[in-house]
Amino acid sequence: MILSADIAGEAKVGKSHFGLTAPDPIVVFDFDQGIQKLLPKFKDKDIKVIPIVMDVWGKEKVSPLWDEFYRKYKDVLESDCKTIMMDTATQLWEILRLAHFERVQKESKIVRIRLQPVEYAEANSLMRAIIAAAKAHGKNLVLTHYVRDVYDDSGRKTGEKEADQFRHTPGLCDLSLKFTAKRKKGGKGEDTQVLIERCRDDRELVGEILTNPTWDTIKGLLE
Repeated sequence: MILSADIAGEAKVGKSHFGLTAPDPIVVFDFDQGIQKLLPKFKDKDIKVIPIVMDVWGKEKVSPLWDEFYRKYKDVLESDCKTIMMDTATQLWEILRLAHFERVQKESKIVRIRLQPVEYAEANSLMRAIIAAAKAHGKNLVLTHYVRDVYDDSGRKTGEKEADQFRHTPGLCDLSLKFTAKRKKGGKGEDTQVLIERCRDDRELVGEILTNPTWDTIKGLLE
């Protein structure tokens, strides 16, 4: 069974660790620069990491970085890997949007501060294609995301969090999972708790909470 999983949660709650439990060979597009610390826990797995690094000083344009990712992604799709992970897809979407803005700005006769929503149609189509291409090539896809604050109509924080993501991601993926950490009984250490928010193949699973699940745990519920 080929699956695509949309994963969201605060930092250090087990999102990337869960992704590395998926079938190998695994290719990780490492935008977050944190995956290397997890690799010693998965010495028995075939994992390739492709760093995609933005210039920390903001001196370089983003378009070459997007072109680099796009070229390497096409190569990975044609490889023998079984799972592709975007860590994080939040950063991938940001790079895609910024690269698209740069292209539109270059072609414009005036200096643009922002684009109109309709002008992001091409970027939206590209992100949809990235997600769809994995399944079309028989690859599992793991998209990890940061979370952001939710605001009410008056601009005040509600105290809730939502995935910081391309807005069509949940509809394009088979699963949407929300990750949180919970202190273990006795007060030492933490468990990863995963809420199944959406499930295309079995809607009866929506609302179920799993503790320290692996990819096989989720897959087993669907088979």
